[in-house]
Amino acid sequence: MLTRHIAHSSPHMLFEFRGLEALPCGCVVADYVATLLSLDVAAVEAKGPHCTVRHHGRGSLLTPDELGSGAAAAWV
Repeated sequence: MLTRHIAHSSPHMLFEFRGLEALPCGCVVADYVATLLSLDVAAVEAKGPHCTVRHHGRGSLLTPDELGSGAAAAWV
């Protein structure tokens, strides 16, 4: 598990990066907050080399039930 990185937000930033998490399939998910809406968003940053989940592609959004029980699941 990677540690969270707390970024300093700017009023001009649409999204604020909060952290990274590796999924069991090998994909890496990033957590962002849409600053104007205060909405958490989890997106695939890198597809795992052996991932068989068809919709896991770079930039695809994930639902909370797809995140498992890691730290990323608590973000959404």
